[in-house]
Amino acid sequence: MDIDEIFEDIKRTLEASPELEGVTFLGGEPFSQAQALTTLAQKIKALKLSIVTFTGYEYETILKSPNSSWHSLLKETDLLIDGPYIQSQHDLSRPWIGSKNQQYRFLTDVYKHFETKLAQIPNKLEIRLHPDGTISANGMAEPIDLHMLLELDYERRR
Repeated sequence: MDIDEIFEDIKRTLEASPELEGVTFLGGEPFSQAQALTTLAQKIKALKLSIVTFTGYEYETILKSPNSSWHSLLKETDLLIDGPYIQSQHDLSRPWIGSKNQQYRFLTDVYKHFETKLAQIPNKLEIRLHPDGTISANGMAEPIDLHMLLELDYERRR
């Protein structure tokens, strides 16, 4: 999809769900698409929506990068969650984060009010069972949760 198509989809979603507060860039690596995501983020910000960006890069690496599009995407980001997921450091005690090495970077005041409340915000796993029989999951899962989802999907396909 091109940027305008994605933006129009976001606008339609906002019209249908005015409580929408922002958009999250994740998976693939957002900084591999930094120029396009910066353009999209600027359009999204014009709608008064926030931007959360997840990256496998560490914040210091982004800051030191000579890549100007990385710096541009960082400027549009309200909350950066940085660092690769490391399975041996798996930890779901903090919201939105999967391993101990990952960090929150409050780059604007938009989400700053969460900074002192993070310990009280639980991680969530949203599972949707669709009418066509497909299953989708969104959120942070323990390995046992993923195993149970795979079992459920296996049973559904039999």
